[in-house]
Amino acid sequence: SEGLKCTAKFVTTPGSQIAVNFLDMDIWNHGEPFCLSDYVLLAESSGSSTKSLLHEGMKFCGQQLPNYPGPSMIVSSGNELTVHYHTDGSVSQRGRGFKAAVVALNPVCSEMEFQYQYGEDVCKASCGSPYTPPEPKKCESVAITLTAIDSENKAPIPHAQVKISTKKMSMSESSSVEGTHNTDADGMITVSGTLNSTYQFDVSKQGGDYSYKAIVEKTLDDSACNN
Repeated sequence: SEGLKCTAKFVTTPGSQIAVNFLDMDIWNHGEPFCLSDYVLLAESSGSSTKSLLHEGMKFCGQQLPNYPGPSMIVSSGNELTVHYHTDGSVSQRGRGFKAAVVALNPVCSEMEFQYQYGEDVCKASCGSPYTPPEPKKCESVAITLTAIDSENKAPIPHAQVKISTKKMSMSESSSVEGTHNTDADGMITVSGTLNSTYQFDVSKQGGDYSYKAIVEKTLDDSACNN
């Protein structure tokens, strides 16, 4: 009769790894030292690191867990791992096979639990800690900088009067920006506005023969929010 040839491929997100924790092993080895007939084989893809123990595949068989009496945990170097289970066509005793838990893990932040066996004693262990990504920064208040420039001589207009009014608010409450302000010696004014709101700036300056008036509208959309 023909033997078994079973294959299972495990793939996780790039940057993560795959861990196989053997819980039970009873694969008949027919007295062979190299698991030629019946075995379970762990192998990585051809593009894996040549330094990985699984690059050319690792075979396991017999009645003892891999790495006994230490933890029977095999970890891939990349995010793909293939498990092959093979038996020949002989009718001799084969054993009950193997049992393993397969998990995806991140080498930096994943939390994982595993168990291993020392003789008749089963030990449970865990490592790592859960990763909680930081909450995105909220951008509710945005700085608005306006420079008053004379359209004729292109020079900044210092100490100009700027009346700010709200054309559209993203929230129902009134804006603290509204009111009358003055530009500084460089013709600039900086106030804090609310995201997704529209403001109108009425700029004016009069003195002697000089008279300047301008109206500017500015809407603070998501592009004004620099996290």
